[in-house]
Amino acid sequence: MTRNFLFVAALVTSVSALWPQPKQFSAGSSALKISPSFDITLSGITDAPRDLVDAISSTKDALSNDKLERLVVGRGASDADLIAEGAELAELVVSLESGGPVRSISEEAVDALESRQEGYTLVIPEDGSSATLKANSTLGLYRGLTTFQQLWYFHNGTIYSVQAPIEIEDSPTYPYRGLMLDTARNYYPVADIKRTLDAMSLVKINTFHWHVVDSQSFPLQVPGFTELADVGAYAPSAIYSPEDVQGIVSYAAARGIDVIAEIDTPGHTSVISKAHPEHVACAEKTPWANYCAEPPCGQIRIASDEAVNFTASLIEAASSMFQSKFFSTGGDEVNEPCYRDDEETQQALNASGRTLEQALDGFVQATHEVLHNQGKSAVVWEEMALDHNITLKEDTVILVWISSEHVKSVAEKGFKLVHAASDYFYMDCGLGGWIGDFPAGNSWCEPFKTWQKSYSFNPTANLTEAESQLVLGGQSLLWSEQSSPQNLDSIVWPRAASPAELYWTGPGGNVSEALPRLHDVAFRMRQRGIGAISLQPLCSFLLSSVVAQNSTSTSPILSSQVDTFIQDLLKEWGTPGGVSVAVVRLGSSGSWEVETKGYGVAKLQDGSNFTADTVLSIGSNSKLFNVVATGLLISNESVTPRIDWKTKIGSVIPQWEIADSYASEKASIIDLMSHRTGLPRHDFMYRRSDTLPSMVRDEEDEVLEAFHRIQRGELLP
Repeated sequence: MTRNFLFVAALVTSVSALWPQPKQFSAGSSALKISPSFDITLSGITDAPRDLVDAISSTKDALSNDKLERLVVGRGASDADLIAEGAELAELVVSLESGGPVRSISEEAVDALESRQEGYTLVIPEDGSSATLKANSTLGLYRGLTTFQQLWYFHNGTIYSVQAPIEIEDSPTYPYRGLMLDTARNYYPVADIKRTLDAMSLVKINTFHWHVVDSQSFPLQVPGFTELADVGAYAPSAIYSPEDVQGIVSYAAARGIDVIAEIDTPGHTSVISKAHPEHVACAEKTPWANYCAEPPCGQIRIASDEAVNFTASLIEAASSMFQSKFFSTGGDEVNEPCYRDDEETQQALNASGRTLEQALDGFVQATHEVLHNQGKSAVVWEEMALDHNITLKEDTVILVWISSEHVKSVAEKGFKLVHAASDYFYMDCGLGGWIGDFPAGNSWCEPFKTWQKSYSFNPTANLTEAESQLVLGGQSLLWSEQSSPQNLDSIVWPRAASPAELYWTGPGGNVSEALPRLHDVAFRMRQRGIGAISLQPLCSFLLSSVVAQNSTSTSPILSSQVDTFIQDLLKEWGTPGGVSVAVVRLGSSGSWEVETKGYGVAKLQDGSNFTADTVLSIGSNSKLFNVVATGLLISNESVTPRIDWKTKIGSVIPQWEIADSYASEKASIIDLMSHRTGLPRHDFMYRRSDTLPSMVRDEEDEVLEAFHRIQRGELLP
């Protein structure tokens, strides 16, 4: 189903405000209040795991502390009468439907992907009788509790819903729903990581891919290899101790999140040279562009037995710090010139009679064998499967990152894969270049990847049915060249929630329907101390909450509901004037349909009403709507010819002509939006036919007209 919206979105204030959207749900229109004595009780679970008890306690705390008001004009004030009539919910009964021993959420969070059970059923009657949450696992119960938390709003001391009765049956489409964070290029304290895990759990992201080290720093204190962090971390305070790691892993697992750590090898290992220069080729070599994808350069000497054994032992020790059945050894961006120009590597290759590819194969076999002996599967970047003639174990998982177009090639080789494509899921793209001597100044993966872009992704595009079965899911990724604790939340949230729904609910969602739900979860995150950014001006989605229609509807958009809404809005804002509204939509016949109305008072003197034809003295108040409308045109790929912010006005509006011939020819859309044309800051646009006397006369007339309108009370002085 698709929708048309005035402004940009329509707020769906029902169970569909949930994120991610459940697979199946139904909702009514009755109010239901949380009783002051509300409790969550366990049925048939006599010895509840500690983390399940904690999850129940956290859910009750969230109900009390969120205090999220509905995102409508008045922020829920119009619900007061309905709330007063609503029944009170006093109990949510939680139970397991499967027999056998009760396992903890933490245990089930790190089960093999194919055996994890995250489904649940939630039923909330409208009459105040007990609600029920059922699942086959404590992990499923946890997912249901996060859904339950999102159903409620706050108004005037009351926690309530206006959508009872509610029935939800839900389970994920894909078992892997991840977020990758790079903590090497910039360090993130443990508190920031835990806050990120809290946000992840709210939107049912179940995998934290921790890119913990890289060429820039080595903040992980690995038992037996502590020298790497001692000299490779940015500071003693920028180290993750084994206790820190255990705390993060436990915190994540209790929230249903598996932590997959990565030590990227053999590339991206320059920092290891600070402690072990004997193991690293081309360390910090220049010019860097010849020897690595980004500075500082450095790669493990894969032809050296000592370096290979060192790396295998390091990976074995690091992997032992994590409970996951996966560990990533990286494998991206291996630079051949680095090895070709490294004397030690060339000597070792000549002595053994091996090629560089054979040495790489031996390195991968050694590092992956230690994981296999621990009962773990290796996770690697796509180059290991596509660019090198090496042997990978059948259970190796491939992260497809360079381009979504490479998915087919990986699937054809029979490997399980995770979508991590830079053209859809890289959250650092479009932030500009970070290397000072790079003259272009742009990021390599422009443009910025919007939430709409990731939401549009099809995980099985161009795959056969058999190949589609190899897709485990996907993840968002934040490489931290230009991010830090100061902007972490604003870069990640709520954008990372977009693929979270894609892989939970499945592809094919409509961005117009999704946007108001994404607003809702972003505001809820803010209530919990997560700095999710705004996606629109507040007025855009408050006003749009009353105008949603199916795209096939022929009913008037400017309905009586809209009339009431705008009249209430004018009253609330205390404006002495009014507003004219125009809506343009493409009708079912293919022709453009226009609706216009006026609201409020046009002239205080005689009380005449606004009409669609009332002439307004428009100032910069209109710019918000102009920018939004123009942005929609620019982003609409069906518009022909395509335009962008740099499009010349004259190429779109041939009649465009002002007194300044240069501005007439060169002025672009962005020039007008940002006052760069040289036009004065009022509403006159001087015409080429104007003369100096006529312009002065027009100015005099306008000043006099403004003075008289102030006298008549039509304008504020």
